[in-house]
Amino acid sequence: MNFKLSFFLLLFLSYNLLAQSPHGNSLKNDCADCHSTDRWNPLRIEMRFDHQSTDFKLIGQHKTVPCQSCHKTPIFNNADQSCNSCHFDVHNSTTSFLCEKCHTPETWLVTNVREIHQNSRFPLVGVHAVLPCEDCHKSFDQYKFDIIGIKCFDCHSALYYATSSPNHIASGFNTECETCHNLANDWSFYHDGIFPIYSGSHNGTWKVCGDCHTAEPNYLVFSCLNCHEHEKSKMDSRHDGRSGYAYESGACYSCHPQGSGE
Repeated sequence: MNFKLSFFLLLFLSYNLLAQSPHGNSLKNDCADCHSTDRWNPLRIEMRFDHQSTDFKLIGQHKTVPCQSCHKTPIFNNADQSCNSCHFDVHNSTTSFLCEKCHTPETWLVTNVREIHQNSRFPLVGVHAVLPCEDCHKSFDQYKFDIIGIKCFDCHSALYYATSSPNHIASGFNTECETCHNLANDWSFYHDGIFPIYSGSHNGTWKVCGDCHTAEPNYLVFSCLNCHEHEKSKMDSRHDGRSGYAYESGACYSCHPQGSGE
């Protein structure tokens, strides 16, 4: 190879080495978009790089963050886009790793916690919708939301054991509280689905379960005749000719499942 050709080849290679961008091969901007010919640093104030053209658009608080806060090296596309690469997880991994499920770049404050909770494994309905967070999340003051049980009994076992009217233990009630209680409205026994005592003519006419269930703790046994001033002779006469009539509580319920006199 002659000297002249070698010289130009060396010059060409040197030029390319000198001109190689410290930002890697992905940044296609012209150097003058960010730098001036006076010096490489500081960057030009009127940089013409459009961050909105990238897959990480700057919105909210990110608009005012210095570039180097996220870009630790000159190779800009090496920046980690995950929230926890820049932000400390105050929840200590007790919530989702996807911060955007609750937070936005506008602010860390969360104003729709209850709406977010509806997408969790325990949607808030009934009385739970108005409870303070700390009633269930005991480490709430530390911003921690440790996984807790979502069965009624996980939180209400003490109430189950303490209830005496009716006595849940003696009655052999299971611990699936929703079997008997209507969570969507209140904690009262979901009796109206069987026989209305919280609505209709029987609402407010009884005090304890034993007023009707005369063989506690067997709640399959009930009496209509103890409460109503029925006389057998009058009832026999009134129901004369009616099929299936008997002066017996089970028969009363068969004909009057809603508790009305009709």
